[in-house]
Amino acid sequence: MNFRDQLKQRSKDKIKSKFTNDNYNVLLATSSCDQGVIRNGGRRGASHGGQCILSQFKNLIAPKDSLTFHHAEVASKNNDFDQAQLNQIENLKGFYQKGHIPTIHLGGGHDHAYPFIKSILSSFKSKRKVHILNLDAHLDTRQDLLTHSGTPFRQLAAEFKDGIKITQFGIHPYANTEQNLENLNCEMKVYFKDQTNLEVFKKTISENKKDWFVLSLDADGLDAMTMEAVSAVNHDGLSSELVSAMFQFYFKNIPKDQWAVGIYEYNPLLDNLSSKGARYLASLLYKMFNTIAPDSRPS
Repeated sequence: MNFRDQLKQRSKDKIKSKFTNDNYNVLLATSSCDQGVIRNGGRRGASHGGQCILSQFKNLIAPKDSLTFHHAEVASKNNDFDQAQLNQIENLKGFYQKGHIPTIHLGGGHDHAYPFIKSILSSFKSKRKVHILNLDAHLDTRQDLLTHSGTPFRQLAAEFKDGIKITQFGIHPYANTEQNLENLNCEMKVYFKDQTNLEVFKKTISENKKDWFVLSLDADGLDAMTMEAVSAVNHDGLSSELVSAMFQFYFKNIPKDQWAVGIYEYNPLLDNLSSKGARYLASLLYKMFNTIAPDSRPS
């Protein structure tokens, strides 16, 4: 055996060996498009974020009896931004119609949270509200006429009103105007950065057990020591330890057939040579392997 064959043999131990086109447990959907970030005045490059996170994720060692995955690109190449969002919704709904939930969605800008969450709301009509848990520095409820990466939650609130709730964690007053808090057609609770901790995150989930929780992480909500590869680097972001603990709690306490997680705004063109940001975000995905969610919510 030569060294190339030996290295190839090792790939059987990695998560990449758990990717398949049939009978998979988790859909890993990427949205490789920068239009929403550009329309919001951000720097190009987030379109490559999902693929880079996946690349790091696939090279981790797969635990025994691990989940199986399928990767699909769901972003539309249509140059019309609004039509591209509608196309992406239909692409995601196509997987849900085949029973493919849970889903991990990797952007791209935070504008992709809108088609992701709308596809869930449109596919699973039930009496339960979709409750968005957003970890971010920005509310992403801008009142701009043209939609972009800073408007996804206002778009959802305008269309679904009582069908959704939003809880925001890690928000900065200096990153949001008062208008972002006004005239929103849904229930929204805001925890500013100094109010955000693991206990309030746990309490939000435990007090709203009937809701369907969608966890959304905008990478610019993280401390710059961990996440410098974003358009708007955080002056005083959430620690990597806190965000990891939030992800771990989510996966432990959400039924295993209802995971719906989005990670957005990572820009690998702005990362360092060690791909520090992508490695950290891949580690968050890995948390799902080390937790087994109960069949029903904890009492």
